[in-house]
Amino acid sequence: MVYRTEPKFVERVWGALPNPGGTPFGEIWWAWDEGDSSSPLLTATGRPCGLSLHDISPGSRPFPLLIKTLHPADRLSVQVHPGLGGSEPCKAESWIVLSAGEGASVFLGLRKGTTPAMLEEMIAAGKPEALLRRLPVTRGDILHVMPGTVHALCAGVEVLEIQTNCDITYRIWDWGRMGADGRPREIHLEKAFESIDFPAAGESSGACRRNRWYSIARTAGGEVAMPPFSALFIPGGAGGQARRHACFVAGPDGGLFDAPAEGWLAVPGSEEEG
Repeated sequence: MVYRTEPKFVERVWGALPNPGGTPFGEIWWAWDEGDSSSPLLTATGRPCGLSLHDISPGSRPFPLLIKTLHPADRLSVQVHPGLGGSEPCKAESWIVLSAGEGASVFLGLRKGTTPAMLEEMIAAGKPEALLRRLPVTRGDILHVMPGTVHALCAGVEVLEIQTNCDITYRIWDWGRMGADGRPREIHLEKAFESIDFPAAGESSGACRRNRWYSIARTAGGEVAMPPFSALFIPGGAGGQARRHACFVAGPDGGLFDAPAEGWLAVPGSEEEG
C-alpha cells in the first residue's frame, strides 16, 4: 500500500523559510522515523489513516530512508558524516538540486593532497574553505555525498536530500555564526577528523544514482511501481502545475501509485555498491 506523508518543518539558523515563532525554517522533513517520533501517514488521497511511518517499517527496525528538502538562506556549516569504511553509524546522502540561482555552488570534498595537518592549520587560521572543492550547480544536478566527505551546502541552493536514516553531523567550521541562543554552535573536530576520508581528497563525489544504501530514479507522471519501503518525492510545480511538494511511501508489500506529475523514486539498496 502507498501512503502520503505529512511533513514537519525544522528550525535552522541558516534557514530561508519564514517562521512567525522565531528561528527560520531551514529543513522540511518529508519522511522520517526516529522510533518514538515518525511521519504521520495519510492515505494517498490525503485522508488521515491513524498510522505513522514507524508503524509500516520493516520489523523492529526504523524506516530505512530519511527524506528532506533543505532551504538555505546562508551557508551551512562545513561538516562531515560518519560511516567511512562501512562503520556504524553511517550517513550517506544525495542531493538533487531543485532550484539554484545564477552562479550557485556547493562545497563538496577536499582539494587533492589535503592532509589532516593542512586542514587543522587552515581551521586554526579561519580559512578552511581554501581546502574545499567548490562545484557549480544548476537545477536537476545530482550530487552524492559519501560518508567521510567534507561538504557544505551554500545559500540559495534548494535541494531534495535523500539519505540513510541517520541524522548525525560533525561540524568542522561554522563561519563564525551564532546559534539561536546567541552562542557559537558546537564544533566536533575530534569526531570529524576520525570520520574524514582524507585519502579520497580530490576525487569526484558527483552525479550518482545508485550506491550500497539506496538507488534513485526519475519517474514520469502516471503509474509508478513502488517497491517495499521506497519513497516517491514529487517536487512542487512538477508537470507545469501549481502544486506543492509531496512525498509518498510504500509499505512492506509495495504498491502501484498513480503519480500526478514527474518525481524522484528512492529505493533502499543492498550492501553491494553499484
